[in-house]
Amino acid sequence: MKTLSTSNRASALYEKLGFADLPETAVASDTGGALGSGRLDPEKLESSPIRKEWILEGEPEARCFNLSGTTRGWASTSHWSCTAGKFEWHFGCDETVLFVEGEAFITDAAGVSYHAKPGVSLFFPKGSSSVWEVPVYIRKMAFCYRPIPLPFHFAMRVADKFCRVLGIDKDPSGGL
Repeated sequence: MKTLSTSNRASALYEKLGFADLPETAVASDTGGALGSGRLDPEKLESSPIRKEWILEGEPEARCFNLSGTTRGWASTSHWSCTAGKFEWHFGCDETVLFVEGEAFITDAAGVSYHAKPGVSLFFPKGSSSVWEVPVYIRKMAFCYRPIPLPFHFAMRVADKFCRVLGIDKDPSGGL
């Protein structure tokens, strides 16, 4: 049986999940380009311990690497993994995850269970909790977003309406 190296396994996974492979010149954060970029490289994951009071069984070891973040800290993208164990997780922001390797069994506060495996995506709203059972290993991408407080959201909608009525183009570059 042929064993793939970590980088070959990652490349095969990228291809299987439809991720474009970035050219080497686009990977470095100091390229001076306008866009941020990152790779799902398990070798870059750094220790990110789960809070001891959240661990229910075993000794799960979590690792994480921040792939990107917004200029004002409202959103981020992370690459995360965890070894076997059972733990409760409390979400401090809205988080959408895409599982890329391994499996986990996740139970939400209503008692509904989900099977997390490669290609599965789940959304966890801010303030929610769930119990994670990881038999061997799980790895995911996490897209985290801090919801805008309702008064600010309302104020932004009023400002947008005001700009539209006055014909003011808020984005002169023509972007989204």
